[in-house]
This record gives sequence, C-alpha cells and structure tokens, in this order.
Amino acid sequence: MLVVSETDELFTPMPGDVLVNLSERKEALVSLLDKLPAMFASNQSTDTCLGPALRAAYAVAQHVGGKLAVFTASRPTIGEGKLINREGVAAAPRGGAAADAKGGGGGLLAPATEFYKNLAIDCSKQQLCVDVWNCNGMPAPIRRNSAGKPFAEPPLSCSQK
Repeated sequence: MLVVSETDELFTPMPGDVLVNLSERKEALVSLLDKLPAMFASNQSTDTCLGPALRAAYAVAQHVGGKLAVFTASRPTIGEGKLINREGVAAAPRGGAAADAKGGGGGLLAPATEFYKNLAIDCSKQQLCVDVWNCNGMPAPIRRNSAGKPFAEPPLSCSQK
C-alpha cells in the first residue's frame, strides 16, 4: 500500500510500479481487498482527501488511459476538491432551481468548486474513465462532473429486530 501524507504536492510512483494487468494479478488484488478492513480497523481519522487521490491516480494513469474505480463513503474534507456541508446554512441563498435558471445566485445547486469539472475534462482528454461509487449520498459536484459513471448507494440502515 502507498500512503502519502502530503496532499498539496503529490508524490506519485512510476506507472509501471503501481499499474497492473488485472488478469495477471487478480489473486493479489482480491487479497488486498480482503485485507483492507483489517488494515484500517483501528483508524480514528474521519477526514478524506478525494481530490488529491484522484489527481494522483490521474497522474499515474494518464499515459495509458483506462478506467478508475473510486469508492468513497464520506464527503472530501482535505485538500484540493474539499467540499463543505452547505445544507442548512442560513447564509446560503434560497430559491432552488428557478433562481439558478434566472441567474439569481447559485445557492445549493451551484458547484462549490470547479475541481471535479476540470478533472473530468482532463480525464476525458486522456481517455480515462472514472467511475465513482459513493456509499453515503453523492455530493452534487462529483455527481454532475464525473468523467465516468457515478453510482450512489443509499446509506446503510441497520435495524435490530
């Protein structure tokens, strides 16, 4: 596993050191996916840096193109592309889609950042598809500006009977 603590100036390895052919390395990938829950079982951090992670993946895969599968369960809170919770903020202009269509301020429907739009454009130029699986509700800027297909899974609801 590669852990990079710096989110502003990314260090990316050579593409040949990270990218593998799935048919040749399927067992290793399945083993990694099986070990992931145990690797992060004691992690107390709730911050995520989706923007820098996508930027690093783009830097590594841009030369070959292909497909990135991104799985996330929370709003990006660190680094480029971070999103703040804008729901319920009193200072946010109200008016919904009608106000947006008339140019009366974006409010909640306007993107909080242009990062995901610009990344989607860059990825499509390099023929790089990014499928985003969000397992806790999809932030609008990611949903609208994906260079692949966004998937939103409803939040898990555990009830005891």
